Amino acid sequence: MELYIKIKDADSLPTIEDLKRVMFFENASVSRFGNDHLLRKGAEIALSWDKWIDDPRWSHHSKSKEYIYIQFIQPNIVKVEVDDSATFVDRRAAILAGKFIVDIDDGDSSYDNEKWLQKKDFIRSINKYLHFSFQSAVEQSLIAVL
Repeated sequence: MELYIKIKDADSLPTIEDLKRVMFFENASVSRFGNDHLLRKGAEIALSWDKWIDDPRWSHHSKSKEYIYIQFIQPNIVKVEVDDSATFVDRRAAILAGKFIVDIDDGDSSYDNEKWLQKKDFIRSINKYLHFSFQSAVEQSLIAVL
């Protein structure tokens, strides 16, 4: 799944810690590659909830670590990407990261980098993810993979 977001200013991007709080939860065990400075300069960052650390039900499961990638693909377009086969909790995290960036910068978004949605239409398109708490998304993901 790919989500593209038009932004006005790279300095308005949230910090990685802010993204982590929105995507997962306050003290989630998260692996990351990259930092705030690199993201603002156009480098790709990657975040992954280390599921097995926070929830032993994920131990030894192939979906226990999935990366969400965030990067500039053009000077004013950020791409948030997660594998199409990612669990619901990880797809939800990617959507919430995109929503957070849209909210901060009031940008338009797109699923294909061609047809752009205004904020209200984007919110409508992600409604199914917004109705799930983090924990309920985890439970739905576990049902699907176990």
